Amino acid sequence: MLYAIAPTKSITLYFGDPDPAAEQERLPVEFTAAHAERIADLIDVDDETFFARALLIGSPMRHYNDLAQVVASEQLTLTWEVRGQPPRVLKPEAAERQHERLSAPPKTIDHPVVVNGGLYRVITESTREGFIGSVGIHLHRWSKLPNDPYRRRILAYYSSRDVAESIKAGLVGEPVRAHLSLRTPAPGASIEPNRVDLILESLEAGPPEDTRVSFFEDDDDEVPF
Repeated sequence: MLYAIAPTKSITLYFGDPDPAAEQERLPVEFTAAHAERIADLIDVDDETFFARALLIGSPMRHYNDLAQVVASEQLTLTWEVRGQPPRVLKPEAAERQHERLSAPPKTIDHPVVVNGGLYRVITESTREGFIGSVGIHLHRWSKLPNDPYRRRILAYYSSRDVAESIKAGLVGEPVRAHLSLRTPAPGASIEPNRVDLILESLEAGPPEDTRVSFFEDDDDEVPF
């Protein structure tokens, strides 16, 4: 239970056992304590083993990365104390190293795949670093599926000016043939090992949905999904 917040030059949050008589929302003590200990262990670990431990935790490390970024950018000193254990201290210099390590682009593996569908949306401002835009494609019923057998609409990002020019040539609202790369992190390279990004490598006019083409036309592009 969160009992109090004490704002001074810093902010102190007080957690404790739930009060059965209180109306406040409760957090399971065992759950909260386990995560508090996990964070304490990350603060205390040296640089050489930090990322190895982060890989074992996986995607929840994104939240720890946010914490490390705040400590580093605001030049704070974080004192983290878990019941029954000595306090750990995360200083801005260490937090910055941790944030940089977690934020570094991982090595990736690309799997090519070709899909067919209708180009229904184009966004020329990308929210992802390194890309200049994104497209939405509604896949034909007979098209290959990139990575999700239940998803007929996909969003792919592009960084090539040639792709941008192809879109401007009048492909919006038309059937297209899209050459994609399914980009996944290399083993042991990312705290999000299951992440899949669709990268649009090239785009061209394609057959309409009522023109059936062989599903096995591009067997060389088969991907392990």
